[in-house]
Amino acid sequence: MNKNAIGEKIMGIICMIIGITATYSMLKVSFTEPIKENLINLVGLLVSLPWIVAGFFLLKYESTQENKKQKRNTTITTKYKMIKTVPDSDGGFDYHIVTSWVNQEDNKLYLFSSNTISMETADFVEKSDIKEYPVTYEYNNIKNYEMDISKVKEVHHEED
Repeated sequence: MNKNAIGEKIMGIICMIIGITATYSMLKVSFTEPIKENLINLVGLLVSLPWIVAGFFLLKYESTQENKKQKRNTTITTKYKMIKTVPDSDGGFDYHIVTSWVNQEDNKLYLFSSNTISMETADFVEKSDIKEYPVTYEYNNIKNYEMDISKVKEVHHEED
């Protein structure tokens, strides 16, 4: 859960507490005061109710966003294919881990490329036993993906 989510939940709870407290106070006063002042209390009650609604909305909104995020991203396990070497603009080379995955639903082969890695990491990947990499992609848009290579970086740094 990120900081925004925590902030929204806290604000939702605060709004609900303010709304419930104000509503309780208005109801308490309206039963103990004469009818003339009940109209003023009724207006106060109508003003305090939006706090409860706002608090409920903030709490509900955050849980809905979290559910959408979980449904939106799909993680698959891909198999290591090779290290791709691409010339860069400085006369050197960029290295990328390339993996593949066959979608069981349509039997299509998909290739994924990691972000740029160093030559030392590329050498390590070719020699390592790490042959599977998780790839997270946006539901219904497999072209919008990210390969998780943190496992390689952790193991590579442990061996240094």
